[in-house]
Amino acid sequence: MSRKATDETRRNWERPDQDTRKLRRHLITALLRSGICLTLQDAHGRYVFIINLPDRWTLPDGGEPQDEQIYGAELSGRLDLAKTRACKSGNPERVYTEQADGRYFEFFIESYPDGSDVAILTTVTELTEERRREKVLKSLLREVSHRSKNLMAIIQSIASQTARSSGSLASFLPNFYGRLHSLSRSQDLITDSSWRGASFRTLAQQQGAKYFRDVAKAMRLSGDDPTLSPNETVHVGLALHELIVNALAASRLNGGAPKIELDCTVVDKAGIETASIRWREHRTPTDLEPHGEETEDAFGSAVLNRITPSALEGTARYGDVEGVISYDLTFPLHANR
Repeated sequence: MSRKATDETRRNWERPDQDTRKLRRHLITALLRSGICLTLQDAHGRYVFIINLPDRWTLPDGGEPQDEQIYGAELSGRLDLAKTRACKSGNPERVYTEQADGRYFEFFIESYPDGSDVAILTTVTELTEERRREKVLKSLLREVSHRSKNLMAIIQSIASQTARSSGSLASFLPNFYGRLHSLSRSQDLITDSSWRGASFRTLAQQQGAKYFRDVAKAMRLSGDDPTLSPNETVHVGLALHELIVNALAASRLNGGAPKIELDCTVVDKAGIETASIRWREHRTPTDLEPHGEETEDAFGSAVLNRITPSALEGTARYGDVEGVISYDLTFPLHANR
């Protein structure tokens, strides 16, 4: 006796003196409740038994069922070839079919000796949901790969541009780490939302949490709270980071705290939802004194005036009038498209 046969024997048992008709009735009941489709044919292809045929197909009203009547010419031809190969080789065959309505099925065909004849046993399993999950997983993996490449490009840009704006390693590291932290906080929000993005207010609070003990006190938020797409979350987060760091740098000399007003308004422009973010930072005369930085932070300026509006297909305007720092960012929303 082969190892395979021995293993199967150890997993199955039946009473020798049982009533086979009663056993058959119980087994059929169990099969019906399981929902598993099984078909049994003899060596001539005549059906002996069919149970739980998927509702995608139907049996003929009268007479013995034929594959072509049940499955149609194309699929029945493929099944016939697979059954012939299984009978000749003794090895199981698999046939897959995707129907016009998107449902996906596997036919597992195997043959085994039945006295002097050979029986053909086919198990039909619907794999529609499994295939859908596989497609979703592949799509997510492609998305992760795409976003990883984008993040690497952003990090490379942050590193190189921050280095150009820094006169020494001591001034480079805080700026670089701060920007990486901003990127990380935005990315956390994107991941937590299953790649849908983040709400504007949550993003603003996350960006301020690193620098303010009481974000609500330091930043007065008002207006709408739109959901931002992943791309919008990353770039709006970077812009808010630069504005927050600039505000802290300006207020640190007099030991005060920044006075920030942050408002967001969503309006419909030609059928497209458009967000307008309005930053207002009120500075005292002491705040406006030079801080002694080694060089102007060109990357921070580029983020606010060029990189962020370009990435969002929008516009930005930065102003400094009589102690009020203003930043207005307008862009079309993509999160709900």
